[in-house]
Order: sequence, then C-alpha cells, then structure tokens
Amino acid sequence: MFARLLLASRSTVAAFAFVPVLLAPVPIALVPIAILLLTAPPAAAEKLQITSNPPGAAVSLDGVAEGVTPFEKDYPGGFFHRTHTSFGSRLEHAMVARVSLAGYASKEFTLTEGPMNWVGLNGHNHGEYFLLKTDHFHVNLDPVAGVFTGTISEHVPQGGNGVSATPASISAAAGSTVLGSAVTASAVRSTADSADFRVELSLEEVVRRTKPAVVFLKGLNKSGTGFFVTETGVIATNAHVARDEESLLAVLPDGVQLEAKVVYVDADLDLALLKVAGNKFPYLTLADAALVQQGESVFAIGNPGDAMLFSVTKGIVSAVGKFPSAGPGTWIQTDTTINPGNSGGPLLNTRGEVIGINTQKLVKKNVTSIGFALSATDLLSVLRSFYPAKIPAMQTLSGPGIQAAQP
Repeated sequence: MFARLLLASRSTVAAFAFVPVLLAPVPIALVPIAILLLTAPPAAAEKLQITSNPPGAAVSLDGVAEGVTPFEKDYPGGFFHRTHTSFGSRLEHAMVARVSLAGYASKEFTLTEGPMNWVGLNGHNHGEYFLLKTDHFHVNLDPVAGVFTGTISEHVPQGGNGVSATPASISAAAGSTVLGSAVTASAVRSTADSADFRVELSLEEVVRRTKPAVVFLKGLNKSGTGFFVTETGVIATNAHVARDEESLLAVLPDGVQLEAKVVYVDADLDLALLKVAGNKFPYLTLADAALVQQGESVFAIGNPGDAMLFSVTKGIVSAVGKFPSAGPGTWIQTDTTINPGNSGGPLLNTRGEVIGINTQKLVKKNVTSIGFALSATDLLSVLRSFYPAKIPAMQTLSGPGIQAAQP
C-alpha cells in the first residue's frame, strides 16, 4: 500500500509539473513523512477512574501519589486495548494502585493483566505489553477498628519501649491459653529476666507448638509463608509475597483453606499484613531484637519452592544489627537454610518466640548459607500503629511461645 501511495504521489507531482500555475509541486522527500502521519494518527486518550467508599482516599500509582478519589487520569487508548498499528502507544509494565485513607485499612491492587506477546500478522514480535483490566476500579475500604482486632503477644526487655497487648492470662479468658511453661496472672509483670523466658525447648517441642500458627500463602504467580499474630486472623508476611495481590489463599497445616485479604503493605520494610475471617486462631509471641543473642539456636518454618510444605530448618544467629544492603530496619543474619517460598515465615528461638521474619538469602558466587530475617522489632513497630490503645509505652507483658486456640 505504501508503494502504491508513493507512486500516486509521484504521479501527482508529475501532474503538478505540467500545471505549475494551479498548484506548487510538493517535494518528493516530504511525501513519506506525510504518509506516515496519515497512517499513524495519535491514539485518542481514554480515562482511568478509581473510586472508593468512603471517598477522599489518597491514590498512588506504582508508588507515586496521584490524587484522591474520585480519581481520573487520561491514558492512551493502547493502554486499554491493543493498538492496531505498531506506532500506537502501549503499556510496557504492570500498574499497581494503592488507595488509603486515615482510619481505614489500605487497599493495594493490580490494575493490569499481562504480560502478553504482541505478534504481528507477518510474524514479527513487537515485544510484551500489558492492558488495563477496565477503565473503572472501585474499592470499599474497611475501618481499621474492624480489621485489626484481637490481641498480640510481645516479649520485650525490662524498660523497653513496647509491650505486648493482653497478657496470656487475659487471652485465655477470650478463648486462648499459653502452651509451655505455666503462665498465671504474674505474667503481667514478666520480663526478660524471669524464669519463664529462660526455658528452652527441644526442636521437636518448638515445632509442635508453633507450626499450627504458620500458614502457606499462594497468589496467582507466587507463593510464600506467613504466621498469625492475633487470635482474630491477622497474618504477618513479606510485602514481596503480598504485593500486587488483593488477596491470597492461606492454607493451614491441617489443610483448611481461607481467603487472606491484603490489608497493609510496607514496601520499604518489606512487611505486609493479611486478614482472614474467623477467631480463636493460634498465634505467636514476638520477641524484641534486644533479646536476640549472637550464636543462639534458631529455627525456620516455611514452604520452600517445590518441596514439602511446612518444612523446618535449623541454624544459629550469625549476627544482629543494621544492614543497609538488605534494607531499612534491624536484621538477623543466620545460616538457617532459607529458600524461595520461606519468605514471610517465622524465625524462631528455642522458646518458640518469633525473633524475625525470613525475608531473603544472599545469592552470590562462592557464598552459601547466608540468610536474613527482618527483626520482630520492626514488625512490632508496624503493629503498634494499629494497636495503639492495646500497647501502652514502657511496660513488658507476655507469655512465652504460642498462644493456642481452645476448641
């Protein structure tokens, strides 16, 4: 077609040469440019809309603040449907939206589907592209008070800045008890120096007590591990496990499957919180990083790759402290085997307490057995933003190990 148009243009020029008085000739060099402009008109812009209930929520796209709901933004038509020419605009990456409002649990969701391969009729591959799923997304935001319910259990050193929520003896009144060394009302005053917190358990006993609180998490294209931090179904995991997902499938050790909605994502700390419906779930105690000792034995429970679910590995604490190469926060380096799929699972001490969240391993030539867990202190700093009334400052309060649900 291009050749025919070009020939026609030349004929026209020739005709103009015979009738110079009627119309000035068009330079042949400009004809292909004119044809290109005619055959590839700019795609008409279409609107992306994001609304929420309640309105007025902040909207960010791929981490960039864009406005508030009701939100509208123009995008090329090629972002909504495949363009018909190789000159049209196309979306070359996935898009993720985050909608947040004070007093409500934030929602993060993927706007696009793909990638898909763009192959022309002549068989030429034009590369991958993504498409927006629709031009209008609507989210219902859940009040924090209805999502972050229940209690958390924390073990901090005497004089620390945090506390656990309801003590073990009070949790029992709500249907939970403490497995392990006996805990009575005196647990309200327990500190890192009390005998209860110096009791070490065998590996078999740690696994028996803590495994019921660990979950296998599965998304559309990835999987990982998480664990309950409240009896009301709040699950902690890594942000890279939950990111780009509205919800994940949570599989409990007994095979029960639940929908886990993503209710909070902190990409900087690589932390996420999920919520499943229900109550009286077993949940784990979180131990402050100040209580972690270099050289102490630790255990990881998780769901590595294509291996068996809820696998256990053992190691020691190699180091504790800041490690900017891994990210912000306090990190626990360990030689405990941490494989893909272990992400988001608990790193446990010999008292069955969570000291960290297994997050990453060092992959480098001639380097083996170096894994990193983000400290439970960083997780507690996030939880305090949702449980401010339940965690007054300058107290210590907890029972060791796991809070186990009663039938």
